Amino acid sequence: MLHLERLEAVFLPVTDLERSVSWYREHFGVLPVYGKTVEGAEAVYLTFSETVKDRSGSDGFFMVRKTVTNRYSHIPFNFHSNRMERRHFEMEKAGVTVTALVRDHDMLCFDFYDPDGNRIGLCQEGNAGDSSPVLTMGGTFLAVSDLDRSVAWYAEKLGLSFDFFTATGVAGYVGPTKDYIPGLTIRYAGVKGGLAAGGWSRLALVETPGFEPLRHVPCLLKSSDAESDYAELSDSGVVLSELRAQHGVYRFDVVDPDGNRIGIIQ
Repeated sequence: MLHLERLEAVFLPVTDLERSVSWYREHFGVLPVYGKTVEGAEAVYLTFSETVKDRSGSDGFFMVRKTVTNRYSHIPFNFHSNRMERRHFEMEKAGVTVTALVRDHDMLCFDFYDPDGNRIGLCQEGNAGDSSPVLTMGGTFLAVSDLDRSVAWYAEKLGLSFDFFTATGVAGYVGPTKDYIPGLTIRYAGVKGGLAAGGWSRLALVETPGFEPLRHVPCLLKSSDAESDYAELSDSGVVLSELRAQHGVYRFDVVDPDGNRIGIIQ
């Protein structure tokens, strides 16, 4: 049995780190609080909180300098926000490419494109439009080609369990244009777990048309015993990177059936 605890970190590859940090800071007020190296590349942690409570990804995300970015078939993550009509108007007025503002049951959503063309979501749940401004990390999404196969693999190999849901016409599928596809239904499998925000409920597998594997690691999962997990996964035949150790911190990557690499860190 593996020792996985939570979604530890989320990564967004960009080609110009300084430009992207400045852009996200201008439009969302994110704060760059520290830098590190991710997969040998310079990275900056951006947070929505003036006081970073932890580094579990619930307060922000890592922006990583890469010469080539990921090509997403679904938004990699979204921000939870409020005052959506106002945010949509202000971003469009500032020249940001945005999708239409749409409502799905009790959710109000739109997507935007950053300077690298990454499509990211903004979502409001419930009627929170008149409260104080809110901006936090929302869900993290990993696109797969066959949801049933992937759910079976992640359950067997990583010990995860899932809740299933669908979205029609408003899902974060990245199609040939920025328009939502009215009749398109997307299937999701959200990882279950009794953890608070920053836990497994923030990570979902999603089956999309036009799938292709990601070039770079999209996220890290936290383990309390990475060495033991590495040995167990190796014995079960999972494709793994080498086990790396730096300053007493162990990390390795697992490769899922679609070729996506998921990081595990202690």
